[in-house]
Amino acid sequence: MKKTVEELITEVLQVLERRGNSHYGIDNYRYFWNSMARYFKSVGCCEFDFDIAQKYLVVRGVEHYQKGYRNFMKRGILMLDSYQRFGIILNRYYSVAHLLENKTYNDLLNHYGTHLAEFNYSTNTIDNYLAHSATFLSYLEKNGLHDIVHMWKGCESISV
Repeated sequence: MKKTVEELITEVLQVLERRGNSHYGIDNYRYFWNSMARYFKSVGCCEFDFDIAQKYLVVRGVEHYQKGYRNFMKRGILMLDSYQRFGIILNRYYSVAHLLENKTYNDLLNHYGTHLAEFNYSTNTIDNYLAHSATFLSYLEKNGLHDIVHMWKGCESISV
């Protein structure tokens, strides 16, 4: 049985307090979630629903906020969703980290992200795919492999 938005918020806030999250962070989530709860009531929904929470971000104009606050809002929704579905709050929700110094690798990631967006992948899927790709490219970069095309040509002689 799904919980009401208010019940879910109360439980997640209690978990955050037990985990030792800062009062400042907890208050920020409380403020955001209470605002979102008012939106749920305005559309006649009393139970938490991930899709409605995503619509709330659109209505709120999330694209006009700074990246850090956009990520905070997305994380807040993911926290409620994972707690509703699994009874846990994940420690990390992945987003793309700009770890790369290699311009070619950065360009490759940007092109890949654009390609995924052209095929209407969700923002969360794109972020996830780019985060994993950035981790892989960062590994290559840290191990002195700065030219992926050259590296690929060297693998042509390998038989499987």
